[in-house]
Amino acid sequence: MSSEQSDNTKAWAAVGLWLLLGTVFLGFVAFAQTQGDIEHRVREIASQLRCPVCQNLSVADPPSELAVQMRALIRERLERGESEAAIKAYFISKYGEWVLLSPKPKGFNLLVWVLPFAALAAGIGWACVRLRKWVRRREVSLTPELTDLRIQEWLHKDSKTRNRNQERGLLEKERVRLLTALKELDFDFRSGKLSEQDYHEMKRLYENRALALHSSFAEAQHKPPSFPKRQAVAQENRASEGKLKKSWLVPAAGVLLIVFGVGLGLLLARSIQSGGEQDSITGGPLTGTRELSDNPASLLRLGREAYQRQQYDQAITAFKKVLALNPSQPDALSFMGLLMAQTGHLDLGLSYVERALAAQPQNPLALEIKGAILYKGKGDHEGAIRVWEELLRDDRLSKEQAAAISQWIVEARAAMQKETLPPFLSLRERARKNEQGGIPSPP
Repeated sequence: MSSEQSDNTKAWAAVGLWLLLGTVFLGFVAFAQTQGDIEHRVREIASQLRCPVCQNLSVADPPSELAVQMRALIRERLERGESEAAIKAYFISKYGEWVLLSPKPKGFNLLVWVLPFAALAAGIGWACVRLRKWVRRREVSLTPELTDLRIQEWLHKDSKTRNRNQERGLLEKERVRLLTALKELDFDFRSGKLSEQDYHEMKRLYENRALALHSSFAEAQHKPPSFPKRQAVAQENRASEGKLKKSWLVPAAGVLLIVFGVGLGLLLARSIQSGGEQDSITGGPLTGTRELSDNPASLLRLGREAYQRQQYDQAITAFKKVLALNPSQPDALSFMGLLMAQTGHLDLGLSYVERALAAQPQNPLALEIKGAILYKGKGDHEGAIRVWEELLRDDRLSKEQAAAISQWIVEARAAMQKETLPPFLSLRERARKNEQGGIPSPP
């Protein structure tokens, strides 16, 4: 009996083991599928966002540190269950509408989506109208071949369609006689009874009689004859004049269409920039932005002005171009560190500031921003105090700046005693503080 119980126990243990392995396997498959779906959604969302420090690339592809951090942030928010719209709204709040590679279909931007289809429909409609007119158009030509063809067509018309009055009956008989004569003439020529010269002379004689007969038919119908040579010449001249008058319309319309398209494209490109003219990384007419100067001092001034106007994408553009001309420019590196830290990329911002201090160890702007990142972002009160105390030893500071930095040191010491970690001010909060006189802007 004990042996039977032992066998049952082993059987149930085997079943339990297989169930456990199956559960683990299914869990692994579900986890792998979930991770694959998240990665797909991360790439899909990242491909719709512009990398702030790259050259007109999406966040999905560049290997830059900022793009990697943005992809990680997208993944983290997706894992928390946030929707695609909420993630986009977060990045728009940080960088503005500029961060979207495609403008939203609303307001004037709606033309970007509607205009191509409207232009395509208008082009198809115009082509259909022109094709219909071309098919219906009939032009008169006085070449001997076409004249002979018109005579033959008229002679072969069904006599039942003509009036049966006495006059038209005589004309109809003459038409039949001329048709018979032309057929016999062609037969005699093909059989070799007539020479080529005699054949053409007699054929021309019958054709002249047919022209006269045609005029008689036209007079019988109370209509002016439409086939005589003089009238046909006038008609051809009028057609030629009409062609000459209309020949310039097609190229002129093409030129106007090109000018309209280029102008509208530039207008649309400028309209999607928030808060006035904003520059992409490259600038220029193809991106709808103005070309920046190659003078580092001018670029720094433009970047500072854009920062004060809260046009942060334009500021990033200017500072990036300064760094392209001089990778060690301390003020541009300091501002890039501030902008990256304000958008939540603290480590990247701190790395920019460290590069600025490596190029110029006593740079006041770099020291001020480094202290702010350590205090507001990292919670390193002691490190921030050391940096600001070093900054206070700079004789170039004005009394107002020195007083503001001293106040920051007092606040940092008080926060260190209370072990509180104040949140890092956003760009909008910093601008609000600047307006209220709480924290001065960087010099």
